[in-house]
Amino acid sequence: MIFNYPQIVLTGWVFYATGLYMFKHGVVKPKTNFYLMGLFWLLEVFLLSKGGFFLSGLEWPQITWGILSGFGLISGAARHGAAPSEGQKYNGPFAVIAGVITFAIYYFGGFFG
Repeated sequence: MIFNYPQIVLTGWVFYATGLYMFKHGVVKPKTNFYLMGLFWLLEVFLLSKGGFFLSGLEWPQITWGILSGFGLISGAARHGAAPSEGQKYNGPFAVIAGVITFAIYYFGGFFG
């Protein structure tokens, strides 16, 4: 396993997001800001490319990441600036599951060496 700055930043990012969702579990989310979401997506693409995630070509981890990333960007664009409904709450257990899936995609995609 390799841990350079891309791996450290993305690992910290996933742990921070998971911890935030666990801490705020059940609280209604704020308004969606697509511009901020897009900037984080660009940062993720940059760090994944620096970490070697895209070097192995288009295999299942890269395709899965692309599909999930696309869904996230499309839903963020659709909800940009909208006031959150009561159903849009932080969900801690789901964040843990999403973090594990994210690490599996990164690992099998060659991000950690």
